[in-house]
Amino acid sequence: MKQQTLISQSNSFFHKSAGLVLALLVMLYSALSMADSLKVETDRQNVEMGDIITLAIEADFQSKGSKLDISLLEDQFDVINSQQSNQIEIVNGSYNSYTRWRLQILPKQVGKLMIPPFELNGVKSKPYPINVTEAQYADGQKPYFLEAIIDKQQSYVQEQVIYTLRFYHKGSLINGNIRPPKFENALVESLKEQSVFGKTIEGQQYTVYEWQYALFPQASGDFKIAGPSFTGLLNLRGKQKGVQSVAKDTIVKVLAAEKSPAPYWLPASSLTLSQEWQKLPKTINVGDSLRRVITLKVAGLKTTQLPTITTQNGSTYKVYADEAVNNQTLSEKGVNSIKLISQAIVPTQEGTLTLPDETITWWNTEKSSFETATLKSQPLTIWPANNVTQNTIPSVTESSQISANQLTNNPIQNGQFQQPPYSQNQTENEVMSIPFWVWLIIVLVLTSLWLITLLMLLRTRQQLKAAGIDEHSIQLNPNSTEANYTFNHQWCEMPLPEFYKELLRQLHDDLHIKSVESIPIERLRNAIFQLEAHLFAGEQLGYDTQQTICDNWASLITKHNQNVTKKGELSELYKN
Repeated sequence: MKQQTLISQSNSFFHKSAGLVLALLVMLYSALSMADSLKVETDRQNVEMGDIITLAIEADFQSKGSKLDISLLEDQFDVINSQQSNQIEIVNGSYNSYTRWRLQILPKQVGKLMIPPFELNGVKSKPYPINVTEAQYADGQKPYFLEAIIDKQQSYVQEQVIYTLRFYHKGSLINGNIRPPKFENALVESLKEQSVFGKTIEGQQYTVYEWQYALFPQASGDFKIAGPSFTGLLNLRGKQKGVQSVAKDTIVKVLAAEKSPAPYWLPASSLTLSQEWQKLPKTINVGDSLRRVITLKVAGLKTTQLPTITTQNGSTYKVYADEAVNNQTLSEKGVNSIKLISQAIVPTQEGTLTLPDETITWWNTEKSSFETATLKSQPLTIWPANNVTQNTIPSVTESSQISANQLTNNPIQNGQFQQPPYSQNQTENEVMSIPFWVWLIIVLVLTSLWLITLLMLLRTRQQLKAAGIDEHSIQLNPNSTEANYTFNHQWCEMPLPEFYKELLRQLHDDLHIKSVESIPIERLRNAIFQLEAHLFAGEQLGYDTQQTICDNWASLITKHNQNVTKKGELSELYKN
């Protein structure tokens, strides 16, 4: 009896202990189930290349301002879209909070990829595998691809190479991004930012996006262009498809420049050199400003690659050039450049003005040979600054010739022979009809004039002898006939263009100085140079430049008159 009681008590204790252990296990499970967790899952684990994967990340706690680092995905996936939401649940008085992230990702490569573990507030998720296979297309044709082409496989240094990048796709493009190509050690000009057009390839319709560049390699050797990549989203047959495409690398063999006879290297497909004289007057005088525009047109080079064209001053002219104007146009054939050089040519001496030839030597990339473009200028006749008076006032010799022509049987009038109004027989008859007494009076008058002139000469000789001077002892220098030149103050009141023309006229005709450079007064010479730079090169004129010229011009006239006086003095007198 006593033994049964002990067994009963033992069974009771065992059941109580088991119940206690079970209760502890339940409490422990509840505690464990209430621990913070971070879960990762996707809508698919087996996908094709280009399929978009929806990735969900859930934390059963509030992130409390912490940020989930999704950059961990960028090694194997492209993140297309990302959203975050927070949620709080109250169930039977219990508060539960959640933070969820929803991402759309695109695999970058084929193979077994891994979504890495994330960590937030000390809580980590588990790695999540993704299996990516090659995409399979029903028609066997890829619905998109990227290609890069160049117009030549070999070029010279600084020669133009056209690089074209195209992205082809079927369906409709939702969005996309291209990583532009990198061109190292080359000048680059974008010919086409982006153009869109349609194209049919093997019966399939594609939409094409095109970009185009003009490249100018700056060093010889292999010029490598890494293939750019394109990523985006396509809508194909009602389903979104990720786009990832990489173009092949491109290599251009760049040759060293050929030995050029010119100090520059110009590899171009075409080059022309021309000039235009703007409003060239029929009669050109010393001091006139002649405007010449030189145009250099080059196909296949940038304006920064074009040489400078400089015309130097000559002994009979001066050149004032404006700053060159550069312009370039872009097309599918590349870069076309134009350089305009505007010059003011000022003749400083009468005669024939011939400008030197302008020559450009360039390498013809179409013919692989050097060519020369030469610009020749026609000779120009330059008249003195005062040629107007010469054209309107005949000289003494011309007057004599006119009178003589009027007395000939066939006078010349206005460059044509005119029939005389009477014949030779008529003239002789009129002369013979003059009465004798008229001839007698004419003879007496001429004889009286001759006698008076003879008496005056004898009287003059007697006066010279009385003064002790022989008339043959006075010998004058032929230059003594040159009169002293006086300063005209009204000249300084003229407008600058007329003032400059009159300045050159006085310099050449009155002072017999051939050029401004020959003026012996340095201050005057520099002031005239400033005036020329203002008139023909647009430079700023000093407020006292014109006055400086006038003030020093008087000194120049004084020196001139002193030279004239020395040349015209009487030579040493001879004694009897």
